[in-house]
Amino acid sequence: MMEVEEEVWPAETPAREELLAQLTELRASSPRMWKLEVASSLVSDGGLGVHLRGACSAGTVLTLYPGVSFLTDDLPVMHQLVLPGNTYVLARRDGVLLDGRHYGQSRQIFESALQRDRAQLRVPPEQRALSSEAALGQEHAVGNMVNHPPAGTSPNVSAAPLDLWEGESDGLATSELLACVVPFRLPAPGGPAKQTVVLVASRAMCDEELLLDYKLRPQGPLEPWYAPVVK
Repeated sequence: MMEVEEEVWPAETPAREELLAQLTELRASSPRMWKLEVASSLVSDGGLGVHLRGACSAGTVLTLYPGVSFLTDDLPVMHQLVLPGNTYVLARRDGVLLDGRHYGQSRQIFESALQRDRAQLRVPPEQRALSSEAALGQEHAVGNMVNHPPAGTSPNVSAAPLDLWEGESDGLATSELLACVVPFRLPAPGGPAKQTVVLVASRAMCDEELLLDYKLRPQGPLEPWYAPVVK
């Protein structure tokens, strides 16, 4: 299970207001000097990875971590349905867990939660029939495809937890951009509509593969490919 350590964000990590502003720009498809592409990873045995085409500055919001968000109280359900053999679970320090696996039981849960949210949240009628393929196929919904840096290299993106409330930032939480993240349970009254993680450039980059420190704390032996990042 990967972990997000909020208290050790790099200095370049933007404040919440800046994260929201950048997500709003991505939602509006504002002009930029870069794009993301999922292609063969440069990491040995890494399979696919996420590549930056172009240049961005430190602090740039690059992608969301897509999938289903669970709370600590949902762990019994997760252990039964989605945790066994799942290498796409990202844990926030506040207990929120994100299942970024896009197949099997994880995909079925995502599809059910997406259609529930589309029907119950205040979204434009034309978005209510949004498919899971469209929601997960967005350019900025590829955080789950970012690889861990190989031994001797450093990460170039950091993970920043973000909660969004319905109605703020001109309805960002219920926009098509945020449709790639859905809660397992309906949000509690007054609580956030979406709880996610955004991946942010930790330094200036140009034409590089994105790499995120997984900070694995597994129950058993580490995978052979995993090398802890030396700081």
